[in-house]
Amino acid sequence: MRRRRWPAAVPVLLLAGLCAGLGWQVRKQLEGTHVPAVAQAKVEVAANETPMEPEPAPSVDLPRISAFEPVVARNLFSTKRQPPPLQDENDDDAPRRVAPLKLTLSGVVLSDSQRVAILNDPTRQETLRMALGEKHDGWQLIQVQARSATFVRGSDERTIDMSFATAGEEQGPRKLGQDLRSEPQRRQQTQRTSQPSQPASGTRNFDVSVQPSRVDANGNPVRASRQISVDERRSGFND
Repeated sequence: MRRRRWPAAVPVLLLAGLCAGLGWQVRKQLEGTHVPAVAQAKVEVAANETPMEPEPAPSVDLPRISAFEPVVARNLFSTKRQPPPLQDENDDDAPRRVAPLKLTLSGVVLSDSQRVAILNDPTRQETLRMALGEKHDGWQLIQVQARSATFVRGSDERTIDMSFATAGEEQGPRKLGQDLRSEPQRRQQTQRTSQPSQPASGTRNFDVSVQPSRVDANGNPVRASRQISVDERRSGFND
């Protein structure tokens, strides 16, 4: 019987295939690091060539500024088709923007030594107590009257009158000890005090009269006599 020899050749074939694979990998790595001669020649030719200069832009002649004077004189964005007048910053006649005085006068304090205005600022929700000469937002307090306060800022002057919460007779500052009742109330009280009081029915009315003191012939004072009369108004009552 003939013996087969091909199993002994299998390891040899595997070793040969492994060597071939390793050789192919080494060759591939070497080709990646090597620069082809054709590519190197192209780089040298590109370096020797002179770069192309860009073409010059076409020249444009701009018109002079005087050509736009009609556009400025007839402004399309103005209702009057005219530009606004120029104003000099140093001109005293130029209108100035002055912050409005947003204060209300709620009371005053007047004395020989000081004059104070009590004001309310609605924008800041606070109460101010300002004396003469003090400033608020550029406005200086220069005068305090019974029902008004005057402020000045530059050439502008504002006077704030005292506002009353309820309608009725306006009253100025009161003095210490002054009667605070109104005129109708005082008149009504006078009428009540001038009318004699009438006694109620069934009560006794005592009329007491005191005579002035007298002196006798020797000049000694005599004790005054008292006269008392009793008016019995109760029906059926007898002394």
